[in-house]
Amino acid sequence: MDNKYSKIADYIKEEIHSGNLKPGNKVPSIIDICKSFKCSKSTAIRAYEELQKQHLLYSISKSGFYVVENDLVKQESHDFLIDFYSASPDASLLPYEEFQHSINQAIRIYKDSLFSYSNVQGNLELRKTFKNHLRDLHIFTKVENVMVTSGSQQAIYVLSKIPFPNGKGKVLIEQPTYYGMIKSLEYNEVATVGIKRDINGFDIDELEEIFKNEDIKFFYIQPRFQNPTGFSLSNNQKKGILKLAKKYDVYIIEDDYLADLETNSKNETMYSIDTSDRVVYIKSFSKTLLPGLRVALLILPQSLVNIFLHHKACCDFITNPLSQGALDIYLKSGMYDNHLKNIKKFYSKQMKILKDAVNLEFSSPSHVFVPSTGFFASIEVPNLLEVMDIENMLKSQKVRILNVHNMFLDEYKKNNIFRLSICRVNKQQIYEGIKIITKELNKK
Repeated sequence: MDNKYSKIADYIKEEIHSGNLKPGNKVPSIIDICKSFKCSKSTAIRAYEELQKQHLLYSISKSGFYVVENDLVKQESHDFLIDFYSASPDASLLPYEEFQHSINQAIRIYKDSLFSYSNVQGNLELRKTFKNHLRDLHIFTKVENVMVTSGSQQAIYVLSKIPFPNGKGKVLIEQPTYYGMIKSLEYNEVATVGIKRDINGFDIDELEEIFKNEDIKFFYIQPRFQNPTGFSLSNNQKKGILKLAKKYDVYIIEDDYLADLETNSKNETMYSIDTSDRVVYIKSFSKTLLPGLRVALLILPQSLVNIFLHHKACCDFITNPLSQGALDIYLKSGMYDNHLKNIKKFYSKQMKILKDAVNLEFSSPSHVFVPSTGFFASIEVPNLLEVMDIENMLKSQKVRILNVHNMFLDEYKKNNIFRLSICRVNKQQIYEGIKIITKELNKK
């Protein structure tokens, strides 16, 4: 590498990093750079073109080079924090460069359709790719039943709103459950019923009573690695739920948001077990790929396809075509499979570290649930303790947890459960954080 070329590039980067060159500012001209670094014009141009490739500069014909909005500017330092709160994947795990290749390829391959209106159901090539991708989960479906949505939240929102073939009006949700589902039901003014979920699943007799008497159109479930508890249902539990759903004509919404982190190949989806065409399957890529991608897949029974597409069209008409095209290429190329190998190892290792820390620090770890993988673990404290008080005490010691009281319906609210996320903590932070948590609980 030309030493002067690299020095020029490093100099401009440092000027941006220090704040001397801000987004939109014009950088020194080629002539000025040649004078300052005593280099040839071609060396200066080469340095600036490389910075363009790194998306730090852009050029305007007959004007010069300018700074692009970027993340090189120094940020204010934050206090040391042990973050068991954040649910976003660690940035170091996100395949930005690989996915950028897919975006560039998508622009080249799909340039005629990327920036025009397209099928509300989603890019046909991506739906075909999804159909093949799902075979690894023992899910077999038709392309016609695969939908692409702007993230799983949009799928949940639309499903909450539309009528179902059984003509029923209420929705059943786990307690606790994903906060986004609760808010969707609130905004759509849907009558909602809750049922307690614990480490053993549901009380099957209580579930049957609800199905029988409560006019339930669908039951929303996260069968594995549930948010916020981390609980997973066994195959037998899933079969029991499906049997009752068929008996009482209730649909199942299966939110399988962490399907790709599963390490037990015998753990089946409810969709693959279902024999009566009443499971709606949702799979997101926000946790395993890129949170900002906002692309999810949905499999619908044929009876729901038209009504779902009609309501989706009223929301955004099409899901981002560039994101769809890039994801199609990323999946087809095998890059996603390689990425999964790394993150499956990472999250399994993280949970093992957490489990070891819990076993070391808790004298009775029975009220702490740590799954074998996934994003979340949970701790249930005695009812006489207030998680809010514990939360505030931990925050003063730079440990952040999530009080899950907002993940309950009002009539089911509990204040003695908190969630631990292992996305943004390292081994040292996990051990130190669990030690601090244990110390605070013992004080109470």
